[in-house]
Amino acid sequence: MQKIIFFWYLLMLAISSSAFAENNNPLPCRTEEFFETGARPTVEALLRSNFVDAPVVEATSENTKGYGEIVDNFDQASVKVIKWPSHGFRPVLKGNEGGIVEGRFTMTWQKDDSCRAINAAVGGDYITGARDKDSIYAHEANYHPDGSQIVFPNDNQPFILLLAKGKNPENPDEIYPSDFVAFRFRGDKGFSIAPGVWHQPAYPLSKSATFDDKQGAVHACVPVNFMKEFGVVVRIPHVF
Repeated sequence: MQKIIFFWYLLMLAISSSAFAENNNPLPCRTEEFFETGARPTVEALLRSNFVDAPVVEATSENTKGYGEIVDNFDQASVKVIKWPSHGFRPVLKGNEGGIVEGRFTMTWQKDDSCRAINAAVGGDYITGARDKDSIYAHEANYHPDGSQIVFPNDNQPFILLLAKGKNPENPDEIYPSDFVAFRFRGDKGFSIAPGVWHQPAYPLSKSATFDDKQGAVHACVPVNFMKEFGVVVRIPHVF
């Protein structure tokens, strides 16, 4: 009898552990595995969703303060790597030696009007939104707590960066769709996205655009899915 009770206990423990893991795993950062689970909406679903409009502004050194910095020269721009935080009174020694990765970052509008972004620096391949004849629709964003990210166009194509700052400077996780601003760039300058600033990969205003990219090699991502959390998408209106 004791053996039966013991095995029953082990079975219940295994079932409970499995359910906990299923319900508490963090969301991946825009990976194909994430999309294949059903989190990736169709273009039709994006275009039919309720939306919150992001204001569209021409990027300047003044209005981008707090989001990062406009970059004139990719080679001379430096990635800021954040030191690993201390969780108590003991100091962290080093903690910022993960390194930096570089590569091409290509964004292309597909035949179905979805935007595909391929980041060779970190091996990323993902869909970042959709478009209709004059607007862009974004269903998610993320930020990097481990460092900044520098993107610089190498084909002089105009683009949009969708950026947001968290309500609490000490904890950027508190974010809402209405916090996002769409910054329009002419294509002759790049941008260094500050650590902790919410963003999407750049949206080209032509069929495609290729960027030089460099960022922290750790590539930590904290994501938000607008559709799942808020029941809306962020629209970047009247940009085409």
